[in-house]
Amino acid sequence: PPFGSQVMYYAERETAGLMPSLLARMRDAWTSAFAGDSGEAREALLAWGLLVRAQFYDDNRHLSSIDSLRASVACTSRELAEIKQHIVDIKADIRALRSALLDDDDDDRAPQADGSATQASPRRSPRRRAQPVDGASDLIVVPVPVRAAEDGLPVSLKGKEAP
Repeated sequence: PPFGSQVMYYAERETAGLMPSLLARMRDAWTSAFAGDSGEAREALLAWGLLVRAQFYDDNRHLSSIDSLRASVACTSRELAEIKQHIVDIKADIRALRSALLDDDDDDRAPQADGSATQASPRRSPRRRAQPVDGASDLIVVPVPVRAAEDGLPVSLKGKEAP
């Protein structure tokens, strides 16, 4: 690790009893460089640690400033609002599709002028009515025509292609 971080955390390591051999080597290096004793080395390293820490916080203040935090919160709030709007749009699309499916089923069997029900279009196979799922206003069960699979048309069930 860089010398600055070793000095910066000297006090914490000494208090916690961590890395005693490293701390002793740091004191020895100081005493040999400045011709002092171990007590003076300890006091000097503690003072240097405070100076290094103050310089570190000053140099990195922009990384933890309140303005940076406010900008981050504002960005997150905008993203959350966009996600909420997408969910609202998706729910509206689901309701519209559900309504269209239910209306389409009713149109297929609309009464004719003579009172009889019309038959399903010859292009489409007869189908059962789409049913809402109990307790879920936005979900419906749409029966898949067996004929589509028999005619070789791809039928997707739960994300898997039918054989």
